[in-house]
Parts: sequence; C-alpha cells; structure tokens
Amino acid sequence: MSIKKITLISNSHLTSNPRLVKEAEALSEVGFVVSVIFLQHIAELEAFDEDIIKKLPKVKFYKINFGSKNRASRYLNYKRLLRKFWIRINPKSKLSENVFFTEFKNLINKNTADLYIGHTLRALPIVAWAAKNNGTKFAFDAEDYHRGETTYEIQNNFAEIIENKYLNVAEYISTASKFISEAYRKHFELQKIVTINNFFTHNALVPREQMNNSKPIKIVWFSQTIGLNRGLKEFISNLVLLNPNFFELHLRGTSDESIRTHLLENVSTGWINKIFFYPQCKPRELSFWLQGFDIGLALEPGFNFNNEIAISNKIFQYFNSGLAVIATPTTGQKWVIQQAPDAGVILSPESNLDILKSWAEDRSNLEDAQKAALSAAKSKFDWNEEKKKLIEVIKQIQVG
Repeated sequence: MSIKKITLISNSHLTSNPRLVKEAEALSEVGFVVSVIFLQHIAELEAFDEDIIKKLPKVKFYKINFGSKNRASRYLNYKRLLRKFWIRINPKSKLSENVFFTEFKNLINKNTADLYIGHTLRALPIVAWAAKNNGTKFAFDAEDYHRGETTYEIQNNFAEIIENKYLNVAEYISTASKFISEAYRKHFELQKIVTINNFFTHNALVPREQMNNSKPIKIVWFSQTIGLNRGLKEFISNLVLLNPNFFELHLRGTSDESIRTHLLENVSTGWINKIFFYPQCKPRELSFWLQGFDIGLALEPGFNFNNEIAISNKIFQYFNSGLAVIATPTTGQKWVIQQAPDAGVILSPESNLDILKSWAEDRSNLEDAQKAALSAAKSKFDWNEEKKKLIEVIKQIQVG
C-alpha cells in the first residue's frame, strides 16, 4: 500500500523552518493528507507562524506552545523546567532526547500517519517512536550536518548519538546540499540519501527599472537574527574602502542595541547614515522586500564543518529576487556560484570588495549579473523542479 497520510514534525517555529513549509505545501498539492506538529517558544514569531498557516489551508497544523504569556503556555514552560531537572537525575529518560516528548506523543496518537518526517534533530526520536508505535515508516530531513553543526563538542556528540541510534532504520534521509549528503553517506552507507536543495518557487517579478547611476547601489543581507558570528562585522569593517555616496547597506533580522553598536563601532562618518537595520518580517513580506535591492550578501564564515558544507536559504532567495550575489568561499556557496558564474562572485582576501567598486563604475555589468541571477532562478534553482525528487522518493515507499 502506498503512502497516503504524512505528518511532518519540527522542534521549532514554522517561520524558522521554511524548508518544512515548502515540503508540506508540495506534498499536499499532489494529494497527500498532510499534518504538521511543531513547537513555538518565541511569542514574537507566533504571528509569522499564523500567516503561514493561513496560506496552507489544505495542511493541518498542531502546535505545542510554551512561549506565550497565556496560562497554558506558562504551565507548559513550568513543566519544561521540571523535566530538565528530572533529566539531570535520569539522563536515560526519553525526555532527554526531547523534553516535550509527552506532548508530541499525545498529538501523534490523535493523528496517525503512514509516514512521519522529522525536520529538526530533536524531532528525530519523535518520528522514530511514532513509526514504531503505529507500525508505519519514518524519514528524516537533515537540513544541516548536525554532528558538525556547532563548535561545542557536547552538542555535536549528542547529535551523533541520536543519529546513530535512529537513522539506520529511517526510510530515507534527505539533505539540503550535495556535500551534506556526502558527509552522511560516510556514516550510513546503506541508507537511501537524497539531496533536495533549498530552492524557491520562481515568481514573475515586476521588471526592474534601468540602473540609475545617480542612485546608490543597495546591498542587502537578512537572517532570523543579526549576530556577531555571521560575517557581517568583517564586511562592514571593509566598507571604509568604498565611497559611501555610491552604496547603502540594509540588514534585516532580530537584533538588539548592543549588537548594532558593536557592528558599527569601526564605521566611518560617511557610512554611519548609509547602514539601515530592520526587524524580522513575515516570509512573504520578505520576498517582496528583497526585490527593491541590487546585491545580496551571503556571508557564511565557515566557522564549523556544517557551515562550510551547507547552503543557506538566503543565497537562493537572492537569485529568485533577481539580485547579483556576493558570497564568501565556503564549499556550499562556491558550488552555487559555479552553477551561475555570471550572477555573482566569491569574495577572496585578494579581491576584497573590488567587485563593488567595478559595479559602481559600470552599472551595466551589475545589471547583467542581475539578469543572470534571475535566469538561473528560472532554469537551475526552481523549487517546482526540485520538489519532484521529494515526491518521487515518497511515492516509492510501501506501507502495511
């Protein structure tokens, strides 16, 4: 019997996991009955989650919320703290793998499925339990190489223990880059591993106006948070080499005053009024907002093995928005630029920001890069084609 009902499970917000959202939409569009069980822990992100839920009426969503200020969330947060204390006494408890195991279990028992797909490391024990308890199947989406995801040995060791315990019996493992797939194959040689890149659905854009030499070139960077380990500090420090009359830098993501102050501490007087900060916004709002810029920054610093081989969502969103791309030389990002070499450049210590100077001097070259980016989004980086790999691997699974 083929798969009919699928439940996707995540230990984070929907807005923090656009890959899960894309998969849920893709699977529901081809006739699967799709449910999503996810965790909420930041009150400010709940409105963004609700916006996603409204846009996917065919998908059933179930949330476990301990971040709101209502009584139920406060009580759940209280139980979370008690369970953390219990885990210290009983480290082999199921709760040590996911502190909300009980809540996930209760929702799963009410919404059985033929296939459970975990979308975060902490969701892996949950989907494995769900499949075993219901006599069905489970799979795991490794958007990151979890055992190399941090610089903390304890956390990486935890990921290795969890993956070794469960992934050998997963129906398949999907990853977000060919390099993450290669890394997992070294540990799980007999497993079916499929690469499903974080492409986005190509949308027709309003035609860009011809580049105006009198207007500043708008550079953009975004993420959920603006931090000090994102490559921004180094990039901003080098802006002193550029004429601020020709450029603007726009940064979107959650940040506080201390972060912003630290990022700007070496900024020249000419640049201080050319750097703009924006709060995190809804995914759909972000896609429209990006269309107002010229160049997208993908500044992954390669600070751990995962960051070196992963490919961030943002670089594909830049392509989809018709932006020229400037990327740091991680393995994952070099692969992307190699697929569309006319659309962007890889930064190097030698070139520094020379490309920005050249684009400012001859903006027709920048326009050519933007056109190449949009062309690549249509022909090489389109989710409408990439999602077929996910659908096909699921259609091959037999249950019962």
